[in-house]
Amino acid sequence: MRAEVEERAALLIPPQTKAEAQVLAQAGPLILELLPGPERLTAAEAAAVTRTAALVGTEGALPVLKEFRSHPDLAVRSQLVGAWIQFDADEYADEVLAHVAAADLFITVREEAQLRALPRLGPRPRVRFNGTHDPAPLLAALSKESLSHLVVYENTLLSDLTPLRSAPGLTYLHLHRCPGIADLSPLADTQLTELHMCWTGRGAQFTGLDRCHGLRHLGLDGELSWGVPLSMFLPTTAPLEFLFLSHGAVESRGLEDIGQWPTLRALDLGSRPGRLWRRDWEAIARLPRLTHLTLHNSVLDLLDDTPQMPGVEVLRVTQLNGREELSRLALCCPRVVKVILAPAPDRTIEVDRYRDVFPDADVTVESPDKAPGVTAPATHAEGAGASTAPAPSPRNPRGGYASLLRFGPAPPAACSIGGTSGSADFSSPRNVKVWVSPSPSVSTTTM
Repeated sequence: MRAEVEERAALLIPPQTKAEAQVLAQAGPLILELLPGPERLTAAEAAAVTRTAALVGTEGALPVLKEFRSHPDLAVRSQLVGAWIQFDADEYADEVLAHVAAADLFITVREEAQLRALPRLGPRPRVRFNGTHDPAPLLAALSKESLSHLVVYENTLLSDLTPLRSAPGLTYLHLHRCPGIADLSPLADTQLTELHMCWTGRGAQFTGLDRCHGLRHLGLDGELSWGVPLSMFLPTTAPLEFLFLSHGAVESRGLEDIGQWPTLRALDLGSRPGRLWRRDWEAIARLPRLTHLTLHNSVLDLLDDTPQMPGVEVLRVTQLNGREELSRLALCCPRVVKVILAPAPDRTIEVDRYRDVFPDADVTVESPDKAPGVTAPATHAEGAGASTAPAPSPRNPRGGYASLLRFGPAPPAACSIGGTSGSADFSSPRNVKVWVSPSPSVSTTTM
């Protein structure tokens, strides 16, 4: 039995992809002894090896994972975080996570045992809490002096943000479906520059957003109160550079007053943001600094009477099925130099078809395989510009390419900003660089 496993596994060791890791893990604990250590592995191979061990998940996998705890690659470190739930929370915290570099890495807490073990990891600047936890121990477990990024996902008990005033370095906050939060005004006393809110139901049930004057990146995924324009809900003095709107955020009053934020450089209209009329598109076209525009597939039907937007240089269209007609969009953006097409799951896009539609632009297809949080060339997480993945090989005959652009922000992405979020460097439309963090609307690990 062992000889047969070794013979078959030899063709896939070291694994290079998630799919290969899953195949190897099916062999069970026997495969653990065959997995190589981090020496001489590429970052992709190291991530696949840690994924294999985590999927096996027995106590015998712990020594394998410990070998990678000093690995610098973000994807490898994210795999180690994702494996936490497979082991005793305290032991894994001490043996693995306490030794994993904190830079750019979200620590995800899913269970009460992990919450209790969180202080054992030392100061962690990026923390995400999944599910309903008692707010008191949740907030007490945070190292507020070092906290910079906080994600709270579907916590029905959290209601008071006042303790965050004592987090002097907090710059990023994502609150995803936390219905108990009614007052955002405590955030006005923080250094917050990036906020993402996601809620359900008709009308936002929180106030105080208009007092957050330091925001540069803002994501709203939910319907605002009927009849309330953006300028009455958002801080008009905030130097916003990025704005994400989705699921009814502008259903009532549209975008007529978006000119209140002349600093906007990137606008992302997600799924079903609301009915947009010509006057809304005209207001967008008048934004003096807007160069980056992202549109969800559902917005394409709202372009019938759209004026030209000559300032748009980088255009990204998401959730495409490959059959969309984009000629109208090309007319609306006559000076676009980069077009990124993001397919819907299990869909493919024939890029040559759209290169004819945008003859003066660099048209690329975003890879659906690139997981949030995985490092791509020249970026912090998912790639930007024209970076590509490794060339085709006998093991990977089709080759591949990295995701090219994600606006935002998180996503980490930003109630659901196309799966990722981050911040953009707008220095050159032909050399776009985007630093991306995992969108908190999905898992911040690659597990």
